[in-house]
Amino acid sequence: MVLGTNLRWEAADVRIGFKITLLLVLVVATAMLIATTFSSTAISKAFNAYFQDNVSMRLEEMTTVVGDYYQKNGWEGIDNIFMPGTGRGRGQGGMGMRRQFADRIIVTDRDGRVVSDSLGHDIGQYYVEKSDAESIPIIVNGEKVGVLIALTSKGKLEENFITSIRIANIKAGMLATILALAVGIYFSRRISKPLVVLSKAARKIADRDLSHRVPIYTKDEIGEVGGAFNKMAESLEHNELLRKNLIADVAHELRTPLSILRGNLELLEEDVIKPSPEVFASLHEESIRISRLVDDLQSLSHADAGEMKFDLSMEDLAQIVRTVVLGLSQEAAKKNIEIRVQSTEPVHALIDRYRIGQVLYNLISNAIHYTEQGRVQITVTNLPSYVQVEICDNGPGIEEEHLPFLFDRFYRVEKSRNRISGGSGLGLAIAKSFVEAHDGRIWVESKSGEGSKFIFSLPKDRE
Repeated sequence: MVLGTNLRWEAADVRIGFKITLLLVLVVATAMLIATTFSSTAISKAFNAYFQDNVSMRLEEMTTVVGDYYQKNGWEGIDNIFMPGTGRGRGQGGMGMRRQFADRIIVTDRDGRVVSDSLGHDIGQYYVEKSDAESIPIIVNGEKVGVLIALTSKGKLEENFITSIRIANIKAGMLATILALAVGIYFSRRISKPLVVLSKAARKIADRDLSHRVPIYTKDEIGEVGGAFNKMAESLEHNELLRKNLIADVAHELRTPLSILRGNLELLEEDVIKPSPEVFASLHEESIRISRLVDDLQSLSHADAGEMKFDLSMEDLAQIVRTVVLGLSQEAAKKNIEIRVQSTEPVHALIDRYRIGQVLYNLISNAIHYTEQGRVQITVTNLPSYVQVEICDNGPGIEEEHLPFLFDRFYRVEKSRNRISGGSGLGLAIAKSFVEAHDGRIWVESKSGEGSKFIFSLPKDRE
């Protein structure tokens, strides 16, 4: 089955390269055909015009020669000018001119009787007009004494000339096609090679090898596709790691309260311990922990899926802060922690009061938890287009290596998985999800030994 798949992929690679090469060859061949057709037509017209002008000029020259001869000698001996092999003809330029532009030259008198024929055929006969003849009257002293007629081979000459041009174009086209074929093969391989690598990488990703990456050969669109593929693979690998960690973390978080519940229930069943308010309170507390964990996971699930519903209204954020602080005042008092709220005016924003209250509760309780003694300073700032809240504590701070991961689910600075000492590890992740669902932003600033500052900002209004 794998062999068949590989064959199909290789066949696809060959087809891509073949199509690119064939397309390039067809484009070049078509361009050469069009160029040959247009150039042959244009050259034919230009050559025909040149030939006609040349014939007219030569006829005028010969008419002058013949007229001069007639004026001196009449028509007697005129055929010697055009007959081959005579020194007179060559000396007067008759043969040289005839061979340049005409196959046959005829001279008739004023009555149309042939007095000279360069081929010696129709002397003494009356001339019969021919379609391929060029003629010009012979004028002596203002009087027409005859006609000079040239039977040219312009059709044959033109055909030979155009044929030579076409042959040259065909040779050039063949050379261009060969070059296009070579260039097409070269570039098709350059183009198909990254695609082959990409297809093999896709198969590896499909086979769950999420660590595989593709090399980037170019910086063009294909290189961008390779870069996007690597980012996708990196994201898949990261998400797969988060998924595995999430499963492990959820299992661990549920194991402790479930173990306590199961152990106490077994002891009650075996009558090892007696039912008492204290036992029932312990069981109830563990069930609440499980319920809270499930609620937290459900909140994150809704936020990730974009299914979280908000009841938005203009609220005074400073007042919400004071309400949350009041609810946590006893917890802070037990640790001798002073909570200060700084806000000089009402700070209104379009928010879901319950969700932002949960964000504040998570951040402030987190600051209380990690501060042994001292204070927690909460500052609410009213800015032109958004509001900002800072929760600053003077606790032990957070090492820099942990900062990028603080808002990840189940991440704790302590490696211990004890919920009592470290919480579930979902509070900051929930805060981040709720803030971003309000089109806001949340971040942390901290140094080891200097305390921590959690900051989030929210737009005053949502378009």
